[in-house]
Amino acid sequence: MTLALASQSGGIALTHRRLMEQRSDLVAPFELSVPSDERFWLVRPSRRHVSDEAVLVWQWLVGSLA
Repeated sequence: MTLALASQSGGIALTHRRLMEQRSDLVAPFELSVPSDERFWLVRPSRRHVSDEAVLVWQWLVGSLA
């Protein structure tokens, strides 16, 4: 459900790479991974506008991991 919401302009989502790779409507704009027993990918809609609030969360997450 999270990926469906992200693809319908619902914002961004963290997901497993294999789930993201099964979809053509989401993109991972860079090769970023978070150390974990599990792998998650930060994704957003590939063809739709992302809200300003989602962009702020995106930037915060990326900045926190840098």
